[in-house]
Amino acid sequence: MTTKNGPRALLIADTDRTLDYVFESARLPEIRGGSNILLELNEQTAPKLIKSIDGDADIIYAAGGCMLCMVTADKAQAIQQTLEALYPRETGVATITCVYRELPESIDVDQGVPRADVDDAHLDALSPFQRRRWEQADRELGNFGAWVRLLGHDLRRRKQEKRYVPFVEAPPHAERCQSCRLLPAATLNAHYGESMPRCVECAKKNRASPRFPWRDIFEGRLRDLHKDDPELIENYFAGAEKGTVPLDIGVIASACQPRNPNKRGYVAFIYADGDGVGSFVESRRTRKEYQDMSKKLRDATWYAVTFALANNLAIQPLDNPMSSDESEEERRRPTQPFEIITVGGDDVMLIVPAHVALQVAHDMARAFTEYLERKGVNDSDKDKNRPLTLSAGVVIAPEHMPVRLMRDFARELLKESAKPRAKDKDTECAAVDFQIFTSTAVYGTDVMRQRSGPPYAIAPPGEDGEKARPLRLHHRPYTIEELDRLLRALDALNREGFPTSQLYPLAEALEQGRRRATLFYLYQRSRLNTRLRRALEQVEAIVEFKKGRDPLPWYKADSNAAYAFSTTLRDVAELYDFVPELETKEVTA
Repeated sequence: MTTKNGPRALLIADTDRTLDYVFESARLPEIRGGSNILLELNEQTAPKLIKSIDGDADIIYAAGGCMLCMVTADKAQAIQQTLEALYPRETGVATITCVYRELPESIDVDQGVPRADVDDAHLDALSPFQRRRWEQADRELGNFGAWVRLLGHDLRRRKQEKRYVPFVEAPPHAERCQSCRLLPAATLNAHYGESMPRCVECAKKNRASPRFPWRDIFEGRLRDLHKDDPELIENYFAGAEKGTVPLDIGVIASACQPRNPNKRGYVAFIYADGDGVGSFVESRRTRKEYQDMSKKLRDATWYAVTFALANNLAIQPLDNPMSSDESEEERRRPTQPFEIITVGGDDVMLIVPAHVALQVAHDMARAFTEYLERKGVNDSDKDKNRPLTLSAGVVIAPEHMPVRLMRDFARELLKESAKPRAKDKDTECAAVDFQIFTSTAVYGTDVMRQRSGPPYAIAPPGEDGEKARPLRLHHRPYTIEELDRLLRALDALNREGFPTSQLYPLAEALEQGRRRATLFYLYQRSRLNTRLRRALEQVEAIVEFKKGRDPLPWYKADSNAAYAFSTTLRDVAELYDFVPELETKEVTA
């Protein structure tokens, strides 16, 4: 592809091990600061640097640590070298990988036009098979998304070939940084919050922590994307026109108001990601289509995040000290009761109070799909692609659990459970998985492996001494429709005051096997009064029956499933303590 300034090249860059850099420290100020530094590098510093080298450069996409741009071919190498030197210089340890390809002069990716440099005689000499292969390659050459996909392969290969990474020596006699516990401490200065020995990298993150770009972006997006819903905006800003961010995880945990007072002090890490978004965007044939679709998807993600957070949480006064010499009155200030770690193109990481975690995940998934449907994205390619959805993994844990550990568990739930369920041909909708930890003694835990045995699964003996398919004593992950019914069932139990002393034994009886659990369930159910039985019926209706009614409280699985029956009782029992208490519940399902 050639312009008046010469041949053009397509350049893509992506940060390396971004999450390792952001979550190197377990302290929220350093996590926030690392996220802020990368945000400013990705969306401000790097694009300006590219423009200073090549005034004709076109930044097609820059978000979530990834950048795609069209540049003048003879300046691509200089841009690559400059970008790859920028990140280590500014962060000390974070790096970025950059690759580029010069576009052939015979194609125009702006129009999706295939090459036209082959005469008819050459085409006539090709066999039918060769001609089909040529036509396919011909179409791909003019396909902008195909070039992006090709660059993606180059990028992954170059990432794997990297031989050198920034290294900081930590002599055995040096005092360790009290934030990351990895690198040698280099400063005692307190830039924000508690004074402690910090390494150079953590000190940089701490200095960046008082800047609140995510808060400002969130508030701006909320007012812009929901201007047709003034009530949502008014409810969020009812406590104050501007709220600060929480100093640490404990501030977010203090906003947790579950029905069980013993479960206060819990937070939730939500890791959400789009289903099939990458391949969908790469199917765009022209640069403008790719750029427009990327913008719509990012707007959809922000629309979902702003709606979910504002719909369930609002700025409120919290005990949020910014220094040790503040009075008790000064410590209590209007605060956002959540933390946005990142919102990329279609991936989201949030920390919220535990009592609204699943409702936030549910609202995000709903709003993401509804926004794209309103923009005609999911309808325009309905015959070619599954609807674009947003699935999530949710981890509920005490406030003192390391954030990095919560992130790892949430990512495992998302990648290995929620997304495969969402992509199932019988599902094709968003899915959410969750796990509740009541202790931090879970290092080295594999959630999926943990669920293969009691109290999440049992393998009863089968006929003739053979083992039958196991009973799955939970129903996770939930589709978005099932999650909606789950939340409504929990709300009904809470409103009717269903006793936990009756709910927990129902869940514990599951480990005795299907028949005993069924008999115990039916006996206890018959003893309930009409009001409580009606609430329990909503629990029984969480999963729709396809073929008749299975013995309560079980749901029969398909013949090709790895388990024979599943049940929602354990899920309901584990979540029941975290249902928002009625007096403080701001939004009902």
